Amino acid sequence: MGLSSSSLYNLQKNIGYHFRNEVILTEALTHDSCRVDDPNIKTYQRLEHLGDAVINFAITNYLFRKYPDSSEGTLSTLRANLVNQTKQKEISDQLELHNFVKMHQSVKGLPRHDKFLESVIGAVFIDAGGERKGGYKEAKKVIYNLWELKDGQAAEGNGSIFEIVIGSVLIVGIAMLFLDRGVKK
Repeated sequence: MGLSSSSLYNLQKNIGYHFRNEVILTEALTHDSCRVDDPNIKTYQRLEHLGDAVINFAITNYLFRKYPDSSEGTLSTLRANLVNQTKQKEISDQLELHNFVKMHQSVKGLPRHDKFLESVIGAVFIDAGGERKGGYKEAKKVIYNLWELKDGQAAEGNGSIFEIVIGSVLIVGIAMLFLDRGVKK
């Protein structure tokens, strides 16, 4: 699928950030299969790598400040629940990100579009100026918006740390024991 300016505009509106340079957003949404026709085309993978780190840092920072008395194990469990593939797929589905991914016609089926969510976050970080000019601040705003996190409040729909922890350890078909140092299977 080609990426029109109007579809990019709609995506930007949905994520809550307007790109100064839409080329970087297009790169974030370009599957590496497009290299079949153009081996020099820039694809999502580097931005995905960066976006993954930005998401992890933003979520970790949020939880660290939100729950100052929680142990490292608890914070790790909470973060894992918020950054896992399932949560990112849910957000990607809400954004209908699969409709914006540019792939070569030979690709059968959809790639994991949660990876493109990470690449879009990486693109926001770069477009907003990177580490020196407010890139993290803008990326954090997008992350907090998409993950429904509020400064000074628990995540929407998860009013307490108890609810978040319970949600993170109740995995269908797997008995888990929650310990202060983490989770053991």
